[in-house]
Order: sequence, then structure tokens, then C-alpha cells
Amino acid sequence: MTQISQSARVKPLLYPSAQVYDWGTTLAVAPYPDYQILGCGGSLALLRQMGYRVRTLFLGGGPPVPTRDSRQASEAASLVAIAQLGISEEASACLRIQNGRFPHQNDPGFEESTRLVINELQELEPDTVLLPKLTHDQPDLLATWQITRRAVQQFASPLRIIEYVLLEQQLRGTAVTKPTAEHTVWRLDIKEVMDQKAEAVQLFQKCAMLTVSPTDMPSWEVYVEYAR
Repeated sequence: MTQISQSARVKPLLYPSAQVYDWGTTLAVAPYPDYQILGCGGSLALLRQMGYRVRTLFLGGGPPVPTRDSRQASEAASLVAIAQLGISEEASACLRIQNGRFPHQNDPGFEESTRLVINELQELEPDTVLLPKLTHDQPDLLATWQITRRAVQQFASPLRIIEYVLLEQQLRGTAVTKPTAEHTVWRLDIKEVMDQKAEAVQLFQKCAMLTVSPTDMPSWEVYVEYAR
């Protein structure tokens, strides 16, 4: 992993783990399982410790041209790892969109994917939606962001949206900006659930192409929230 000097990194305020108490029932969305495990796995474990309902939703996760076995292996690895964070198999869903083929706005399949996300929102009725921070150089992530934002806009109740910064960007300080009037940025202390997160990463590594070592992970995660 690329090493970046400490002075080059943005260091948002560090909030205590109790910060997630305000999130309530939470739906965590990602294009692939490793995004959630690495990006917001600590907060998901903390939410479950506090007794909140948490549901994970992956839009994809299989190879561009998946076989039945490869898709099942990917989903099985995801469920085993997510379970380590306290989230049961019944509380995890996958739309099974092929990697590299996620529909963007105005593409065929976009509205259908949006409807499926709305179904998840209606089933869980969350207070908060966690979504990866948008980066335009990752097409599947951009599509995930567009689909989820459209679903939230069409949902009957107002929802709080918090974006989690991917691990590589956390360590490099990229895509993490200083707070402004339009958005807040903070780090969440996850020391008390680091063992759970590390175990989830190790379990996922056994069945999936995940190259990040648990030793690379900091004891915090970075979150961004925009003014509504």
C-alpha cells in the first residue's frame, strides 16, 4: 500500500464510538462487499452492539461473466465475513448485478435497480443510509451512488445519508476534504470493535480477492455528511 506522509493527510476530528447511537436503524449500501467491510465495517459492528437493526445491500459482487459457482462463492464469502460484524444472513441482500455492467442514469435497468433498492428501504424503514463516498473514476461506484440517491429521493420518509470513505482513501487522505458549510467530515473511533473488523477481513480474504491486510487498517473510519 502506498505510503503517504503524515503531513499530507487530512485529519478530521475524531469522534467517539457512541456517535453512531444517533444513526438508528441503518441500511449500508455498496457495489461490492469489501467496500462495506473495509470502509464502514467498524460502524456496522458498533450499531449491532447497541442493538440497532442493520441491513447490508450489495448491488453486485460477482465477476463480469459469472458462473453459478463463482457467484455463489462470492456471496458465501460475503455472508461469512458480514456475520462477524453481527449481521445475519437474513439481514444481507445482493441484487446480483454483474461487475462492470451497473446501469447508470438513463441506462436500461436503472429504474428497475432503483425500484429494488426502494423495496429494501420499505422493508427495513431505516433512519440512516450509509453509502460509499462518490468517486467518478469508478463506474460501478458511480452507478451505485446514483441508484441509491434516486431511491432515497423517491422513498416516502426523509432519510439521513452518511457517506463512508474507502480504506485506501482514508489512508491516503484522498477524497477527504476539510469541513465546509455544505458538508461535515469526521473520523469515528472503532478501537473497541477492531478485532471484529479484522476477523471479517481475514474471513473474506479466504474466499475473495482482497489484498488489504488487517494490519493496514487504522482504528478509525472516515465519514462525510452533506447538508440537507
